[in-house]
Amino acid sequence: MQFSKYTSSNSLVGSRDIIETEFEWYVKREFERLGIQKAYISIIDKEKTSIYSYAYFIEPVGLDIYFQNLDYDVFLTHYLKYHLIGSLCYLQDLVDINTIRCDIFNDVIKNSIGFEHSVAAIGKITDDYHVIFSSHSDMRPSYKAMKQYQLLWHFIVNWATTRVFHDKTMDSIRQLKCHADSTVKQLTYAEIAVLNLLLRGLDGAEVARVRGVSKETVKSQLKQILHKTNSRHQNQLFAKYYLGELDANLKR
Repeated sequence: MQFSKYTSSNSLVGSRDIIETEFEWYVKREFERLGIQKAYISIIDKEKTSIYSYAYFIEPVGLDIYFQNLDYDVFLTHYLKYHLIGSLCYLQDLVDINTIRCDIFNDVIKNSIGFEHSVAAIGKITDDYHVIFSSHSDMRPSYKAMKQYQLLWHFIVNWATTRVFHDKTMDSIRQLKCHADSTVKQLTYAEIAVLNLLLRGLDGAEVARVRGVSKETVKSQLKQILHKTNSRHQNQLFAKYYLGELDANLKR
């Protein structure tokens, strides 16, 4: 598995949908290599709300049943009890399944999974976000397979960290844009009308005649347009318009 390839710069700068699609393609391939028959990956926030999830051959009804009975997951209880956050574990090593006497676990949770062997982990991304990985198969993983699981787990954590900070970065960009837009000097309706006529190729005198005002009024309005758009001259004003840099100035 060449994970350096998985985290190429192209995937990191892409849209969130592209990042998720690429990630799911890679983990699906690894699930097949490892003989994983069911798996679930989720990123949750501090309210335990999932901001991303990927279910591999797990039906939504199965997930609903599990989450409704989460408090009875004996494996999860032991995982948290022994402070194993960040560790990838073969869950059947945590507890001897034959000693579990919880009916809900045995009759509901275990049956909803349907497999005897599970490898899982919970990883901390930040104080507010964690990533969960749970996988199930009908064979105990070998020592060699567990090394491959570890590589897969590190990849999942790294990707989840990228995913969370991608959202944080986009939020910051939106906040900066909102702040920038709030400081933009908007053009008046009259100034927008003058700009539209200039963009159509009319000169100052023609604009004045069309609008029924004096040339001095048009000249004063053009001066205000240049000032509000931080344009040094009319050519720069036109260039900014066609580059889409005046959108905030033109909002009404």
